[in-house]
Parts: sequence; structure tokens; C-alpha cells
Amino acid sequence: MPITPLTVDRIPDLEKLLALGEPYIRLRDSSDYWLYATLFADTCPLAIIDGQVAGSVIAFRSQVDPSEIYLQDVMTHPGHRREGIHPGARRGNPPAGLRLGMPPPLSHLRTRQLRRPQNVARSGLQQR
Repeated sequence: MPITPLTVDRIPDLEKLLALGEPYIRLRDSSDYWLYATLFADTCPLAIIDGQVAGSVIAFRSQVDPSEIYLQDVMTHPGHRREGIHPGARRGNPPAGLRLGMPPPLSHLRTRQLRRPQNVARSGLQQR
């Protein structure tokens, strides 16, 4: 399964994939994905299976502290779930966040987990 950075020509396929995640993932405008492909492609990998986008990570590296990465959306096509695409630890691959250079423990936490007070305390983040 090839992992490739997001490119402008893959945006329509990415939008189709992310639409499958609604209401948990909010689809952005095509112009947003153009910016992601142009400015943040190295932190927006796509998993390609049989020529189709089967998984994606939309993430952004902090300009203030490049060791920090914000994970916006993580999506696997329903037909490819449980195949080790995200967060790919099943087959010995590091989680997507670690492949992108995020330090543990934040590399494996999901947004829902970060909302739990005990996980926020363990991560060292400030809860709002």
C-alpha cells in the first residue's frame, strides 16, 4: 500500500473519502484542500489502494514549534477498515502521528481521548 503526500490532483478523491466520515468529519472547501496540498503536503499523507484513496491524515506542523503536529482529520475508507491503515500499529507500523514525527504520547491520542480530563492531565496540555 503506497503512502503518498496529498497532491492537488487527489483532492476530489480525498473529498469523496472524507464525506464518508460525516458527521464526525466536517468536509472543508476545495480551496482548503488545495492549500493543504500546496503548503502542508508532507504532513497530509494518503494511503492508496488499487488507485483509490483508502486512507488519509490531514495534519499541520506548528510553525512556532515544528516538533508539534495538529491532527485535523484521520479517515479510513469503510471498506478498508481493520487493514492497518490508521493508526497502523497492527502490522508493526508506527501510528500515523509517529510516522509524521509527533512525540508520544500525543501521536496516538484521538481527539475524543484528549477531551477526557485524565488524558489531558497525562499529556501535559492545558484544558480549556
